[in-house]
Amino acid sequence: MTFFLKNETQTLRQGSLEEIKKTITAEKISLTIHDDKSYFELDMCTPLHLACRYNAKIEIIKHLVELGSPLDSNTTATPLYYLCHHFPQNVEAIKFLILNGADPNSFNWSPFHLITLWNPDVELMSFMIKYGADCSAITNKTSLHLITDRLEKDPEKISTLLPSLEFLLENGCDQNLTDTSKKKPSDLTKIPIVTKLFETFPSFQQDFKQLYDRKELVDFKIRNFQAHNFLLVLRSGKSALELQKILKRHSDMEISTFLEWCYGIKPTNTNFLETILNELEINPKIKTLRADIASLYTREDNKDFIIVVNDNELAFHKLVLQARSELYRGMFLSIDDKSGKVKDYTNKSIETIKLLAKFIYLDRIEEEELTEQIYKELEDVVDYYQLNRKTRLTYFLKKFNNTFSEKKK
Repeated sequence: MTFFLKNETQTLRQGSLEEIKKTITAEKISLTIHDDKSYFELDMCTPLHLACRYNAKIEIIKHLVELGSPLDSNTTATPLYYLCHHFPQNVEAIKFLILNGADPNSFNWSPFHLITLWNPDVELMSFMIKYGADCSAITNKTSLHLITDRLEKDPEKISTLLPSLEFLLENGCDQNLTDTSKKKPSDLTKIPIVTKLFETFPSFQQDFKQLYDRKELVDFKIRNFQAHNFLLVLRSGKSALELQKILKRHSDMEISTFLEWCYGIKPTNTNFLETILNELEINPKIKTLRADIASLYTREDNKDFIIVVNDNELAFHKLVLQARSELYRGMFLSIDDKSGKVKDYTNKSIETIKLLAKFIYLDRIEEEELTEQIYKELEDVVDYYQLNRKTRLTYFLKKFNNTFSEKKK
């Protein structure tokens, strides 16, 4: 192992690309490990760590990555963590590391937390989420806690930070998660416009927590626990029979925390959960409830309910309708008809009901998908379908209406 000397460390921290190339070649410096006693007490870091911590020049970072520096070497932190912490405005370098495979979720406070805190740029946050950042990740606080806390302490930044807060809520950041003080993000603010935003965006997970708490139409039982077979199979990737065999080997507490995870509920003891998820080879950072439900939207398998709209048939998963719409929850609880088909009585266009279906699965719609006609029809069907997240859909419609009004001027 070749350790850096003081002069070499200084070059990597502040030198030019040519100086760094020369130093690495001449001194045969290791790209994978380095004991930097001048900065760390006991931990190891690499040249890429130093470049991201002190230098952050894109050409140097590119050169070190091309030479083979590990992107996710996790000593005290990853290179991406240092870059987001010390140079959050260096968007080019941040995107370069992520595009080359750096994990946006790694380390204690993730890189996404740091961007939320120091450079809550909507375009950059959107990019990070696209490449796997978990906007609901919690280490002491979630990203929602961080932005809300900043707004409360510095309300003059509301024009800058409010769009970022809105973006996180639009993209499903769970506002029900609590920090180390047992406070939700909404508990941290008294600013009326921010409070109103939180009221507008009740969490997607809330629908499925309610589904779990009610224990209605359950068809999976193990010991004293009940759940919905379809959701457990979807979340675990195993058949019901395989899952029964696996869960029988685990304690009641482990089963309880696993079922909570399946419904998007944050378990009180993650150690119990980790045991089962490791056995199932599930990465909870990637396999989220929101992602699993969203995956159903484009899949035709296991759809077990038909809504007939003007002679057109739209297929749904009963469980998703049961969780998201009080209209269909009541219907499934009361009807004996096993045909699995019902007529839509709103008399709206198939395009409108298709967009409503998209919202039911994805919890969002895009402005470019709304025409003036669909916008007006959606306003009417929101109440008919009794969506649990009615206020969220109403928010999207209001946002579209404001844009549409501006275009007419």
